[in-house]
Amino acid sequence: MSYIERNLLPNEQLVAKAKMHWIIYASGTLITLFSFTMFGTAESAPAGAFVLMLGLVFLLNAFLQSISTELGVTNKRVIAKSGLISRKTIELNLSKVESLNVDQGILGRIFNYGQITVNGTGGVRTPFKFIAAPLDFRKSVNQEIENSSTSTSTALAA
Repeated sequence: MSYIERNLLPNEQLVAKAKMHWIIYASGTLITLFSFTMFGTAESAPAGAFVLMLGLVFLLNAFLQSISTELGVTNKRVIAKSGLISRKTIELNLSKVESLNVDQGILGRIFNYGQITVNGTGGVRTPFKFIAAPLDFRKSVNQEIENSSTSTSTALAA
């Protein structure tokens, strides 16, 4: 069970959850593959072993980043968590979310990933890099903000 699912309030439902994009594994994979080309001769084998270890460290880092980062929106809040040993969390009520910025470079546009920055009232800014389909996630958050403001307006009018 994820951090977000464990911390849902009564009558709160998870609406959308962002995932890390597979591109975070690209550098480790390329370094690891390059290391295999270095094992061709006896002279370059020690260097190849070093580059292989470096590639595996990059892959492990990407894996840990992938399993330790969560970003989700419920019908009441935006919840984000990063970190495995030391943890950084942000939980903002939908009414306190000022904006969600999406930054995508050229590769981000091509492969559909980007950085989402959650901006809350009081100057809270939390960036999350390498999020898959960031525009879809921003749309989900904006839709939930609209739904919550509509239901609040309806309740006040009654």
